[in-house]
Amino acid sequence: MSNLKAHSRISMENLYKAIAKAHSRISMENLYKAIAKAHSRISMENLYKEIAERKRAEVAVAKERQRFYDVLETLPAYVVLLTPDYHVPFANRFFRERFGESHGCRCYEYLFKRTEPCEICETFTVLKTGKSHNWEWLGPDGRNYDIHDFPFTDTDGSPLIMEVGIDITEAKRAEAVLKEVNETLEQRVAERTAELRKSEESLRRQFELLEHAPVLVRNLNDEIILWNSGMENIYGYSRGEALGKVPHDLLQTLHPQPLAEIISHISHERQWEGELHHKGKDGKDIIVTSLQMLHRDADGNAAAIIEVNTDMTEHKRAEEALRQSEEKYRNILENMNDSYFETDLRGNMTFCNPMVPKSLGYSPEEMAGMNHRMYMDPENAEIVERSFRDVYRENIPSKVISYEVIKKDRTKAHVETSFSLIKNKDGHSTGYCGISRDITARKRSEEALQISEARYRKLFKSAQEGILILDADTGQVIDANPFMQDLLGYSWEEFVGKSLWDIGSFKDVAASKSSFDELQRKGYIRYEDLPIETSDGRHINVEFVSNVYMVDGKQVIQCNIRDITERKMAESEINEQIAELQRWQNATLGRETRILDLKREVNELLDRAGEPPRYPSTESQDKKKK
Repeated sequence: MSNLKAHSRISMENLYKAIAKAHSRISMENLYKAIAKAHSRISMENLYKEIAERKRAEVAVAKERQRFYDVLETLPAYVVLLTPDYHVPFANRFFRERFGESHGCRCYEYLFKRTEPCEICETFTVLKTGKSHNWEWLGPDGRNYDIHDFPFTDTDGSPLIMEVGIDITEAKRAEAVLKEVNETLEQRVAERTAELRKSEESLRRQFELLEHAPVLVRNLNDEIILWNSGMENIYGYSRGEALGKVPHDLLQTLHPQPLAEIISHISHERQWEGELHHKGKDGKDIIVTSLQMLHRDADGNAAAIIEVNTDMTEHKRAEEALRQSEEKYRNILENMNDSYFETDLRGNMTFCNPMVPKSLGYSPEEMAGMNHRMYMDPENAEIVERSFRDVYRENIPSKVISYEVIKKDRTKAHVETSFSLIKNKDGHSTGYCGISRDITARKRSEEALQISEARYRKLFKSAQEGILILDADTGQVIDANPFMQDLLGYSWEEFVGKSLWDIGSFKDVAASKSSFDELQRKGYIRYEDLPIETSDGRHINVEFVSNVYMVDGKQVIQCNIRDITERKMAESEINEQIAELQRWQNATLGRETRILDLKREVNELLDRAGEPPRYPSTESQDKKKK
């Protein structure tokens, strides 16, 4: 265009010169015609040139646009144009390959399948501010994008938004990894710094204590050349007594290995550490941990051996005492008849003595890690877990609880258990321990006793003779059965709590204090026919039998009182009848004897008169009678 303008300017100048030259020789009419003709010729030439130039410019612009488009298509980032109503008139290849074609849909419709714009979208901020905006976006593909939005005007003057998005997912991940690495490095540096500070502090303390540490130095001939106050305190030998002596001889050292091996180890490794047994000046055994280091002179030659001994005697004694204590309690646990066990906070078995698997029928290996719910039903498991919760909350041992367990052979057993908390050295609760005892036999005995007591109580109440139960020490009535109350006419309350000799019916009779003392000595007393008086004044005869026996470790007296009044009356009637029969028998026997005597006398008189006897021989009759 600049060439075209310059050409026009030169043509016009030539035209003006031609006009000035022609003015002098032609007329004005010819001049006008010449001007018109020249102007027409020049205008057409300029027009052709301008059209050609415009075509060349349009081709150049088209090529430039194609090149720009190709650049946009190959960018490793997305470029889109957005209208104010959320449509996407342009999207480069990067965007289309990641998110697909819009097909006339709004951005939120085809990107996120939404019916409304996204609440967190910041793209359209530029339409309000008229300024570019940078923000970070999590795309529907789950990747992170660094977004740059710019206000843009279309060729027709309508507003658009040009958005450029750069995928920074890998950079974010790398940043996160780098951050984690930096944090790890910082932590390691901090830990190492703390270790160095701790080491420095330890070294500082060691140097401060070195003056009082038990140290001896011996030369290569094994002679003591330095013996400090720490050694004097341990062994009792003064510096003067120790210098020049061989320590192994002075202290009667017992080495864990041959001395030659120790010296060789020091020579090669420059130090040796181990346990030594010494004897002090007073003859007592001393156990030390000995650190022996080779010292070299300035030329690097071996010069001496530095020996630092730490007295471990009390520590060893404590260790031995602890070992013996552990052995003692281990023996107790292994041989006790009760079950001891430990669990974690969820009730999983972490330790148990042999009695636990033995009582449940499992092997120790099977019991390891077994939860309590595996050997009890849900109802009994809840009893145990309730006790766990109480112990954890109140931080005190539980009361003894009773519940039922199921053995491996599916039989059931009753146990009594007390639980306590287990805590670590920091005081945090880590589990529970318990001591359990099998009370199945006792339960059966108790059930049998309950049945027996129920049976006895039924017999006691339904017995057809009076029964009194007395305290063997005091003689006070503990219980009286209904028959006894009916027999004597006293209520239960009038019997219980009173001594037997304080009850009107028994005053001055078998239950007197002297009789009670005899009963306490002999444990048994019996009265065949004891007359007593009822509450309404009637007199009855009873048979009174008392026995002493034990109930729950305490002596009691049971008095059985049987009413024999009717039996006595019947016996009296029978005795009277027997007496009457005896009288009749005696009378009859006397008369027969008199008749026999008379017959004998008659026969004797007839015999004197020489007459034969009238009656048979009385002797034979006597014999028959006899």
